[in-house]
Amino acid sequence: MKSPLVKRILAVAMTLACMIGVTILTAKFEDPNGNPVLHIGPFREKPVVHDLGPVPAFTVEGLKDADLKGKPRLVVMFASWCGPCRIEEPVLIKLSKSIPIYGVAVTDEEKSLERYLKRENPYSKVGFDGDGAVGIAFGVEGLPTSFIVNADGHIVWRHDGPLSPDDATDAILPLMDELNGS
Repeated sequence: MKSPLVKRILAVAMTLACMIGVTILTAKFEDPNGNPVLHIGPFREKPVVHDLGPVPAFTVEGLKDADLKGKPRLVVMFASWCGPCRIEEPVLIKLSKSIPIYGVAVTDEEKSLERYLKRENPYSKVGFDGDGAVGIAFGVEGLPTSFIVNADGHIVWRHDGPLSPDDATDAILPLMDELNGS
């Protein structure tokens, strides 16, 4: 169990990372061939599926890596204390009516998380990553961070920062349809 001071330091670090992430919302990263491998901000072109590697091995209360295999899913790293996470909540609520969304609560307090999830909860399943180890394993630098994971358990899309309605309609839903063979 981490001391309250360590938890506060982690919370401040994650908050700062969120603020930095929000400031770069329009950045786009490409591989050496010019293919987008990471998307941040509104989509302007058709999204492309790229294999960014397997989901890291993990087991936390409520979720494990094996839960992310079998069918495509949207996985969202979030926290009850994260302001940008609250901004994307209406988008996730709407998306949850169409696709499975799994959440990982990163560096959160259990009681705060319970209160947060008692409001509208878009998640089919939620893992509790109190010490942030899963977020680190996924390479999360700020919250929220979203991933689309294919049926084989490979990450095929990543988005840093809050999801917008355009992200849902222009990227997530088309990619999920493609992965589901629709």
